[in-house]
Amino acid sequence: AVRGYRNALEADSRRRDLWFELGWLYMDLGLADAADASFEQATALSKVKAYGALNAAYVLLIRTQEAQVPAFLRRHGLPS
Repeated sequence: AVRGYRNALEADSRRRDLWFELGWLYMDLGLADAADASFEQATALSKVKAYGALNAAYVLLIRTQEAQVPAFLRRHGLPS
């Protein structure tokens, strides 16, 4: 699946939906840095910037920093 998304993004790197999905695949694989990078790409292409903060919070969870998530969400103006 990762290879398929990467190939699709090589054809059109402006597909924010593919970047988000790729980020979730990386999350499933426990690859926090790759997930974070994919979510950053998706957020840069998105009109809804809150998605970036929410996805970054999920990345914190797989980095086993659960205690940091509520403060992170508050810093970004999101409900914790």
